[in-house]
Amino acid sequence: MTAMVVILLFIIMGILVIAGLAIAILTIVGEWKVFEKAGKPGWAALIPIYDTFVLYQIGGVNPYFAFINLGYSVFSMFQSLLSSISQASRNDSSSMIFALLSLVLAFIVLALSIAMLVFKVMASLGLARKFGKSGAYGVGIALLPFVFFPMLGFDKEATYNPEIK
Repeated sequence: MTAMVVILLFIIMGILVIAGLAIAILTIVGEWKVFEKAGKPGWAALIPIYDTFVLYQIGGVNPYFAFINLGYSVFSMFQSLLSSISQASRNDSSSMIFALLSLVLAFIVLALSIAMLVFKVMASLGLARKFGKSGAYGVGIALLPFVFFPMLGFDKEATYNPEIK
C-alpha cells in the first residue's frame, strides 16, 4: 500500500515539474519576443533580476525598483535562517531575540512583496499601454505572464510606441 502511495506522489510531482517547466518556457519565450519588439535584447528574459529591470524600463517604471526583488530574496533568506535559529536555540533570552528579529524581517519581507506586486502591476499596465493594449491586458500580463506575454509577443499587429506615457 505505501509503495503505491509513493509511486502516486512521484507521478504527481513529475506532472507538476513538467507543468512548471512549460509555464517557465512560455513566459521566457513570450518575454523574449516582447523585449525584442521593444528594442531590448531578448536574452534579457533569461536572467532573473535583469528581466524585471528591462520590463520596468519598457513599462515606464524606474528600473532600479527591480532590485526590490533581490532585497526580498535576501531578507526572506535571513528571516528563514533567524526563525530556524530561534527554534533550535535552547537559551530563552537568545531565542527571544532571534524570534523578534525574525518577526521584524517577516514584516520587511511582507512590505517588499507588496511593493514588488505594485511595481509589477504598474510596469505591466505601462507595457500594455505602450503596445496599444487595454489596462485589463496589463493586469493579465502581471497575473498570468505565461499567457499574456506570448500573446503580445506573437501578435503581428501589436507595435511598441515608446512615446506613450
